[in-house]
Order: sequence, then structure tokens, then C-alpha cells
Amino acid sequence: MWKISVLETLDSTQRYMRECLERDSDIPQGMVVRTDIQTGGYGRYGRTWQSTPGDLVFSFLLKPERALREWGTLSLVVGIALRRCGDGTGMVLKWPNDVLSGSRKCAGILCEVEQDSVIIGIGVNLTDKDNAAFSKFETEQGAHALMTQFLHEFDGLYRAWQHNGFAALKADWLALAHPRGAALSVKQGDQVLHGTFEDIGDDGALLFKDGKGAIKTITAGELTIGSV
Repeated sequence: MWKISVLETLDSTQRYMRECLERDSDIPQGMVVRTDIQTGGYGRYGRTWQSTPGDLVFSFLLKPERALREWGTLSLVVGIALRRCGDGTGMVLKWPNDVLSGSRKCAGILCEVEQDSVIIGIGVNLTDKDNAAFSKFETEQGAHALMTQFLHEFDGLYRAWQHNGFAALKADWLALAHPRGAALSVKQGDQVLHGTFEDIGDDGALLFKDGKGAIKTITAGELTIGSV
């Protein structure tokens, strides 16, 4: 399924993939581009994504067969695959698109819809010696080895998602994420909600219990584990 290109330097693997798609909308699913050095990476809300040579930075193209409204759950599916690649010590999936090592972010995921495709970008910190989440990949060829393992893990998960949607994978995500009852804060614009993690829906939405015991459905926002 995967057709991999590795380029020495790119402004952004996401932008590069988007430009390729603009030139040829018939690019098949499975195109992957990784760069050794990324100079203008970005994450959610246009925030800068800083990377250091040796970190893993790549994007890949999917053409999902499920309804567009379900595509957002792919960030959760990607999280499962990334978490399976790590050593497991202190690693937690944070809704909707981060992997934490302890309280520190060690990997981020960005999904962007373009035409009939979704471009998924991944950045993994492999050069921070205080971050042991992916320590077995802290070698000269570590970034490519991690990407290869990730694509293998994701392939099976993606097939399951294509056939049965995120509902079939929800239990896998929950087993790797912050536990039910964990204190959370969710920032939505200027408002900050405080409460606890209750569940996620089959559509990937966060089910959040506020201080009055009411369950709120959160589809977007900046989440912090613990009270702030």
C-alpha cells in the first residue's frame, strides 16, 4: 500500500503533500513523504511544530471510503498505532491527537482534508534524551525504522476502520488513553471547562463530565490532563 519518498529538507511535509495533490488529484492512496529536516512545520491551529534532525517527521495520503464526517476519527486511529510502537513506559494517548510520555508531549498528529483525500502528518520527538517513550528508535536509522513499524501497525487498524468505523477500535484507544475519571480541562475559545474524562463516543467525540455531573459532548478544543 505504501509508496515512500525520503527528502533531505522540506518546509513542511504537509504542504509538500498538498502541493502534490494539487498538481495531480489522482495520486493514489498510500503516498508517504518523510524529511530529515523540516524548516516550517505546523500543528493544530497553525502552531509551529519544532523538529530537530533525528526526529521523525512525515506525512501520508489516504482516500477513505467511509463518510466524510468519520474522517476526523483517523487521528485517534493513528494514535493507537503510534502508541503500539513505543516502549509503553508512562505513555498515554491524549484526546484527540497527542501522545504523551509522562506529562510531556512526545508525538503529535495532524489530519487535514484536501479534495477527496486526507493528509495525515506525524511528528515524533526522538532527540530529547529525557523522553524515553521511543528510546529503542534513538539510533542513526531510528526515524525510518519507527516510520516503517508505524505504517505496519496502522495498515491493519486502517483496514478495520474502513470496514467497521471507529466504533470497532474505540476499546483499543481507551485502553491506551488517560483513564476514566481523570481530571481534565478543555479550552474552547476564551472559555475553560473543568471536569473529568467519562468516555469517547463512536464518532470520536470526547464525553466530559463537568463539575455538576452533567455529561457534555466535546468535538473540538484544547485538552489538558489535570486541573489548571
